[in-house]
Amino acid sequence: MNKKITSFDKGGVLLEAVGSIDELVSFLGWLKSRLKDKENVEKVQKSLMEISGQLVGYARWKGGEDVCWLEKEIEIVKEKKGVVRGFVLAGETEIDGVRHICRSVCRRAERKVISLSRKIEVDNN
Repeated sequence: MNKKITSFDKGGVLLEAVGSIDELVSFLGWLKSRLKDKENVEKVQKSLMEISGQLVGYARWKGGEDVCWLEKEIEIVKEKKGVVRGFVLAGETEIDGVRHICRSVCRRAERKVISLSRKIEVDNN
C-alpha cells in the first residue's frame, strides 16, 4: 500500500496535505504578526515547512527534537491554563480567534497527512 507518489496531482492527497500545511503556516504568520513573543510560533512555522519539504521528497525532516520541544510547550500551557474539556466558543479577542483558526486548520492538516500516510510512507513524528 505504501508507494511513492511520483506526480503532483493538484487534486491528489499529497498536495491536499501539503496545501493544508501551507495554509496553517500562513495563518500562523497572521497570529505571529499579532504577538509580542514571536519565537515559538516561528519555530513551529519552520518545522511545518520542513515537514512539507519531506512530504514532497525535497528534504529530510529531522524533527524529533522539535516534537519533544512542542510536547513540553503543550504541557506548560496545560499547567497554566488547565485542560479544556468540551467545546470552546472562539473569538473573545482577535488573537483568540486567529489561534482557533490555526488550531482548526492544524487539525485538518493532520487528517490530510494521515490520509496521505495510507498511500505512502510518512514519518511517524
